[in-house]
This record gives sequence, structure tokens and C-alpha cells, in this order.
Amino acid sequence: MDLHVNCAVEYDPAATRGADVESAVSWYASSGMSAIAATLIGLEAAVSESAQIWTHADCYFETLEFLKRYCRKTTVTLCELETQLERGPSDPLNCIAGLVILYLDSAASSPNVERIAGSLDPSGSGYSLVMFDTSCFELSSSTITTAVCRFMKLGLPTLLLRSHLKLDFLGIEYARLGSVTFLIPLNCDVARRQLVIAIAKECRAAARYFGLTPPIACLYPRLDQEEFHALNRRRVDLIRYNNLYVAKSVRQILASICSRVTVRTFGHGLYFTLDFPSVFSADRLQSLQRQLVELMRRHGIDAKIAASFGWDCTTLVVYQIGGTTQRALRVAVADHPDAVIRNLALILGDWAREIQE
Repeated sequence: MDLHVNCAVEYDPAATRGADVESAVSWYASSGMSAIAATLIGLEAAVSESAQIWTHADCYFETLEFLKRYCRKTTVTLCELETQLERGPSDPLNCIAGLVILYLDSAASSPNVERIAGSLDPSGSGYSLVMFDTSCFELSSSTITTAVCRFMKLGLPTLLLRSHLKLDFLGIEYARLGSVTFLIPLNCDVARRQLVIAIAKECRAAARYFGLTPPIACLYPRLDQEEFHALNRRRVDLIRYNNLYVAKSVRQILASICSRVTVRTFGHGLYFTLDFPSVFSADRLQSLQRQLVELMRRHGIDAKIAASFGWDCTTLVVYQIGGTTQRALRVAVADHPDAVIRNLALILGDWAREIQE
């Protein structure tokens, strides 16, 4: 994250260089999770008091695991952010004090980022700053731009966290790359400004000490070509279509039985999950996951076990759903040809039905 470059992976200038933005600084990390980890370690080192993080009930599972394992000064509140904030400042739960961070995650099933941003009152609802994981939205997404512009008007410093490998590199496993962009609004008060500056300083130190900085070779060489980004956008649209098709097909297959496994889709459309009841142990699900990958490969489908998505192969991973004892199998379908997608949908649906019989 000491890496400064002129030609980089950039957000819409309307968000990062708008009229209400005083300062915008981006640093790069060796992966998206490295950027998140360095930022949260920086937060821990920067604050003397305990901090509260409010986030979605289904925030990305690796982020929650990191907070639980390594962030001793931080307490996490999982809730339906949109519903809670729309209740307004008169609701007791919204009468928050101290150091409170709003953590928005594009990986949530229904992040509703624009509505959440719009529901904040002019005082910022007492939040000290916003952390926003943008990994499931395109860099040019109007959702990112609208939300950031709103936070800047409210005087809320905003940290944009991102994994670039998933949506920005045409599915080529060229190299991992993550980033954090620190945005300070013009009307930012002194306390918030000092907090962000302290986090940025500690974040950079953490990246250096833990070896989270990337070599310059991690920057894909075609990032300055519009044709490359146009092809990338077409590919992401195809991935979304494929995931929706497979999820819908599996749901229809499971509807023919009294299924204990449910299909859950996400607003970003980059993956879906098969949610299992608690009677399925972690060991059993790990075993079933390996069997499923082997089954897909026998049918000529490129599949891997990996806690990622947006790759040029279908990826699967078992994880625990935040705030529950339930586990889910996340399926991220790639931009396979139509014939492969139809075959994959049948294989997955039949597999999900058979393991319950």
C-alpha cells in the first residue's frame, strides 16, 4: 500500500473528485482481504477507546471472522441496516454515542447502499466514518457514486475498500490486488478528520509490517484501455445472468421435494448460496463440497474450492452465516458457455436433492 501509480484502477471521478471532496488518497494492497485487514488493524491502532461497527446481518464472512479474531477494541452489531436507519433518530438503537463506524458491504444479499445513504440524517446519525466494501459493484457503478456523494455532503469521511481481481481484470488470475481509498469531505469536522488521518497512517504501517504491499507487476497492463473495460462489463453481465439461471433452476428442482436446503440469491448477482439447516455439521458439508467439485469436474466443468468469485471457473466455499449457527455453500458460477451452464444447473440441483434423501 506504499504503491502510488498514475494509471490505476479508478472509481468514477464524480465520486472521488467531486465538489464536496477535499482529499482522496488511494493505496494498494496485495489482495482485497489484505486491504480490509490493514484498514481494520489501522483502526485498532488508531483509537484509544472501544469502537462500534454497525453492518449488515450477512456481511462478508471473512470480514466478520477477521473482526472476531483480531479486533479486540471493536464490537460488531449485525442488523438490517436499511430498516434500522429508516426508523430515524428517535429510535433508541439509533441514539448512538462514541466512536461508531457504518460498514457497508456490497456482498450482502440486499445491501441497498443508496437507500441507506439517503436515510442518514444531516448530522450523519452520529457515525464517525463510513467503510464501504465495493468489491461486488463495478468501479463505475452509480451506486458507489451516489452513496459517496451523499456521505461527502454529510461530512462523513469514507473509506472505499476493494478487491480488484474479482470484477476488474476480465477474470484473468493475473495477480491479486486490493485497495483502500480514503475520502475526506470539505465540511469534515476536526475529530473525524484526525481519526481518518490516524487510521490511514496506521493502515500504511500495518501493510508494510505484515507484508501486504503489492509489487508493481500486480497492476494489469491494459487498465488504461476502454475496450478492455467494455469487455469486462460484458463478462460481468454474463456472470450475473448465469448465476440467476442456475439459482432459479436449482430452486425449481428442490421445489419437487420437501427440501431442507434453501436457495438464497444476492442483489449483486455474482453468486448464490445453498443454505443448510444446523443438522448439517461443518465436517459433513466440507466433505459434500469436495464431492460436488469432483462431480462437476467429471462432467467437464472447471470448478474449484475457493473463497472468491468472478474467476474464469466456478468456485465453491462453505462458510458460517453471520450471527447464526447455520452454514451455507456459496456457489459462484463463471461465464461458462450456455451448454455448460445448463448442465451445471442440472448437476447441482440433482446433487442438492440427493443429499437430502
